[in-house]
Parts: sequence; C-alpha cells; structure tokens
Amino acid sequence: MNDDRMGGIALIAGTAGMLVIMALHPTGRELFTPGQLEQTIRMSQSVHTLAIACLPIHWLGALALSRWLASSSRLEVAALVVYTLSSLAALMAAVPSGFLAPGIARVMLRAQVPATEAWRAIFDYNGRINQAYARIWIVALSAAVVLWSVVFMRRPRVARAIGIYGVLIGAVVALAVGIGHLRLDVHGAGIAVLAQAAWFFAAGILLWAVPRQR
Repeated sequence: MNDDRMGGIALIAGTAGMLVIMALHPTGRELFTPGQLEQTIRMSQSVHTLAIACLPIHWLGALALSRWLASSSRLEVAALVVYTLSSLAALMAAVPSGFLAPGIARVMLRAQVPATEAWRAIFDYNGRINQAYARIWIVALSAAVVLWSVVFMRRPRVARAIGIYGVLIGAVVALAVGIGHLRLDVHGAGIAVLAQAAWFFAAGILLWAVPRQR
C-alpha cells in the first residue's frame, strides 16, 4: 500500500473519529445533573482522549493530501501549515474541556459557600479558554480547507467539484464563527465539523482511488 492510500485511510479514519466524538461529547450542564457527575466525567475524559488520539492520525492524512496536491503555487503547503495551527488549537481546546472542567465541577459540587462562587468563576474562565481555542481551531481548519480547495479547483471533474464545495463551506463556516453567528458549544462545533466532514471524506477517497499526478 502506497503513501497516498495510507493517507486516504488516515484522513477518513480521523474524520470518522471526530464525528463520533461530537456525537458523544457531553455538555457542561450534564456535569451538574444530579447523579450523573462521575458518569459524565468518565465520558468526557474518554471522548477527549479519543479526540487527542485522532489529531495525529488526521494530520498524517493532511500531510498525504498536501503531497498528493503538489502544485507550483504551493497553496497546499500553506494549507498544511494552517491546518497544523488548527490541530494545535484543537489540542488546547480539548484539555480544558475534557480534563480540567470535570475536575473543577467535582470540586464545585463538594465546596461550601462562599467557596462555591470562586470555583464557579474558575469554571467559567476555563470555559472561556476552551471557547477561544475552539474558535482558532475551526477558523484555521476552515482556512486550510479553502486553500486546499483552491488547488482542487484546478483539477478536472470530481476534484473540481470537491474544490468548489470546500471553498464555499470553508468560507461560510469561518465567517459564521468570526462574526459570532455560530457559537462553538457542543452543538455549534458539531455543525462545523459535520459541514466539513463530507469534504474530508471525499478528499480521503480521492487519495485512496486516484494516483498522484507526476
């Protein structure tokens, strides 16, 4: 099996993993549902562990995609750089959401007034850190998709259609997040990931099925 096919598998597997993660991702409110704290903590930690594990797998697929798209404009190289920034931001968003928030919630529920208010402020601050990195993650991911898609648009047939879709969906998602129309809570981030998952699946299939242009 050559590098392109392995890269296609990595891209598809990483994307499928992210869809599973968004489907199972608990909300912050579930941490405070009576009787569900420990169950929600276990789910949150498991989901975010899977998310972190998917990042290098998906990055290897992105590397293979950039090599497959090699062009004189080097836009695919720029896309990989921006995608790497996106992956780092996703990692930084996953840590406070999956590992810090559950621990803070546990302390909050056991703390006595007035300490509860201080822990509530810490929980809110942790959430704001998560949201800041989540915005960088999604906007940078969208920018990478747009850059890759511009290269796709220079190819014939199916590749051109993938490119057109990528430019449109990447621009729409980035704009929606940038102007604050799409809030990146569990549901908003799920919408953003789902919207771009089709693009990554299609790109992965091309990597698998179509030989690289020499």
